[in-house]
Amino acid sequence: MWQRLANIWQAFLDIFISRAEDAVGEERLLAQDRHRRGQKVRAMGEKVDDVGMYAEKTRDALADAQRKKDDFLAQAEALLVDAKNARATGKEDDALNSEEDAQSLVLQATEEDDYITDLKADLTDALSGHKQSLEMVLRQARD
Repeated sequence: MWQRLANIWQAFLDIFISRAEDAVGEERLLAQDRHRRGQKVRAMGEKVDDVGMYAEKTRDALADAQRKKDDFLAQAEALLVDAKNARATGKEDDALNSEEDAQSLVLQATEEDDYITDLKADLTDALSGHKQSLEMVLRQARD
C-alpha cells in the first residue's frame, strides 16, 4: 500500500514537473522567435538605410550635375558674347573659335542634361524603394 501511495505521489509530481518543463520550453521558443524576428527587422532596417544612402548619393550627384550643366551654359554664353565682340572689332577668326568653343560647351551641357534625366529616374526609383522598404520594416516590426 505504501508503495502504491508512493507511485501515485510520484506520478502526481511527474505531471507537474513535466508541465513546468513544457512551459519553460515554450517560453524559450518564444524568446528565440522574438530574437529571430528582431534580427530580421534589424537586417531589413539596414537595407532601408542602404537604400536611403543610395538616394542621398544620387541626390548629391544630381545637384552636382545640375551645377555642371549651369556652368557649361554660362561659359557658352560668355563665349558667345566674346564672339560678338570679336566680330564687332573685325576679328572673325577669334569669333569663330569662340563660337566653336561655345558649341562644344552646349553639347557638354546637353550630355549633362541627359545624365540629369537618368539621375532623376534613379532617384525616383530609390525613393520609391526606400518608402516600400520602410513600410515593410514597420509592418514586420508590428507583427
